[in-house]
Amino acid sequence: MKSLDKNFRHLSREDKLKQLVDYGWLDKTNYQTLLSNPVIDEEVANSLIENVIGQGTLPVGLFSYGSGSVGEFFSATVVEGFEQHLDKKAHQALLNERQEVSVKEYESFFRRFDDLSFDHEIENVENDKNIFYLENIEDDIRYYHSPE
Repeated sequence: MKSLDKNFRHLSREDKLKQLVDYGWLDKTNYQTLLSNPVIDEEVANSLIENVIGQGTLPVGLFSYGSGSVGEFFSATVVEGFEQHLDKKAHQALLNERQEVSVKEYESFFRRFDDLSFDHEIENVENDKNIFYLENIEDDIRYYHSPE
C-alpha cells in the first residue's frame, strides 16, 4: 500500500487533492468537484470512499457521540486486507437489533450511575457475552467488552 506524504495534513486543500490525483486515488472529475465545492452530496462522497478505501494508508477520522453522554474522536488507518475482517451481515444484524428507548427509560438507566446503584457484577451476569457493550468506566476511560 502506498502511504501519503507525512506532511499531507499540513498541505493546502488544493495540494492535498493534487497528491490524491498523483497517487491515482482520485480522478480528475472528482478533483474538480472537490476543489470547486466545499460541500459535496452524499452520492459523490460514498463513491469516493468506496473507490479509495484499501488503496493506501489514508487515515480516517472517527467520531462517536453517545446521546449527550460522551463524545469521542479518534483516527484509524485502513490497512491492506481489511476486507477479510468485515462481517457485513453480522454488523447489519447488530444495527437491526437495536432497541428504541424513551427519554424516561434512557434517563432512568443513566441515573443508576449518579446514585451508584449500578452494580457491575449484577449487570455483567445479565449481559450476553456475545455482544459489544460498555464494560467499565475507570478514571473517565471507557472500557468495552468485545466478543471473541
